[in-house]
Amino acid sequence: MKFPFDMMFFVSTVATVACIANVASADVFRLPINRTTIGWDFRFVGPNRKAEAHQLPFGAQDQRKRRVLRSRNREQANVGHHQEQLERVHIPVGPVRSTGHHSDDEVIFWSLFTTPISIGKPPLNLTALIDTSWSSFFIPSANCTLNPKERSSCLVHAPLYNSTKSSTYRADLRPGKLLYHSYNGVYTWGIISQDDLHVANMEIRNQVFEEALEWHPMWFTRDDYFDTALGLSLHQTPESWGNFSAQSPFQNMVQQNLLDENIFTLKLPRNDNETGELVLGGVPEILTRDKMIQIPLNHTRDGGGDEWWDFYTSSGWQVSTQRISMDSPNGSIPVLTAEHTAIVSSSYPYIALPDDAATIANHAIGLEELYDWVECETRPQLPNMTLGLGAGAPSITLSPWDYLIEVYDDLFQQLKCVSAFQSMEWRGEMGFIMLGAPFLSGVWSVWDKDGESISFANRAL
Repeated sequence: MKFPFDMMFFVSTVATVACIANVASADVFRLPINRTTIGWDFRFVGPNRKAEAHQLPFGAQDQRKRRVLRSRNREQANVGHHQEQLERVHIPVGPVRSTGHHSDDEVIFWSLFTTPISIGKPPLNLTALIDTSWSSFFIPSANCTLNPKERSSCLVHAPLYNSTKSSTYRADLRPGKLLYHSYNGVYTWGIISQDDLHVANMEIRNQVFEEALEWHPMWFTRDDYFDTALGLSLHQTPESWGNFSAQSPFQNMVQQNLLDENIFTLKLPRNDNETGELVLGGVPEILTRDKMIQIPLNHTRDGGGDEWWDFYTSSGWQVSTQRISMDSPNGSIPVLTAEHTAIVSSSYPYIALPDDAATIANHAIGLEELYDWVECETRPQLPNMTLGLGAGAPSITLSPWDYLIEVYDDLFQQLKCVSAFQSMEWRGEMGFIMLGAPFLSGVWSVWDKDGESISFANRAL
């Protein structure tokens, strides 16, 4: 894939080859989850800086402005330090502003979580993002390469889906377009098709999907790490930009009676060296359901007219949050004391809170804001985060190994533990918060359609 000439990504990833066997029941299926953490230097923008900045995901635009301002104030004091670091990694050195290499104030980190699936007969292998907030299935088409303007962005995903080679393909041919809402956003235009989707040893028949003839990653997106998203939403998720919306693969698993129970279990990896797990239709043997903390779903599906919240509440996976605090042997610091609706999302990379709450959480660990970082060796001295979900339910505890994003910075050859506490800015006043991947990395979670609940159990380090 071609990126703008002056954009640079820093990637911390470990290729994991994992084969997780199916459990005893024929209707319970297990898949590995791999994590890749990406660092992005937002000084590496192309010629049209204003347009590209507007393609940043929510939260990153304001964060970018604040961090650029802060970095300017520190830049002169840091020139010697950064030049020394650049020399150590054998990068030609000039004034810091002209080298384009990042300072700590200008790199933002997030993680994506993927699993292997396939489509068609014979099956075409795909790498899919795990997304509990998304429904519609989409993949790049081989016909995308017929357009010279689209060829380079589509060939990133080769081999591509060719409907003429799949015996289970069913034509629809209606036009469709969608915007995949994520920190890895993609605009697509194409035609609607149907084919059989293979998830572990499960065959989902007649999955409706968009066969993309045009594939435009947003400026922030690293789509060389995924081909599609495996939607696990409880409901169909509409989005205002596109005209295509379809039932999620999870909804089709339920409708086609493919699962032993209409549930799935997630264990997201805590770092890039760990392999997580998605269990469809059951729970791993290590878990005891009646010992988990079961939280009923909050059926609020109205974002108050705000397009962003309207989208995230449409997935159906949200619970009530009563309180959040930062706790240590020295005392407890209240972070959130009023009830909020928490959207629980595997694809959202942070724990997003009202502005004051995010500030309190970051100050409790000695930081100013999202993307600031601490030495990972200090984690044993940092407080835990305690979350009270649901009415009267036991609290859930996140350790610093959970709420900090562990990433190895290849440029500075340093392990960093980066804050995941994001300010929701003005959207934080609407009564919602986001419990994203850092929250889910610290727990086992069981998502129960029929029981209308999400159950949690803390994971041992």
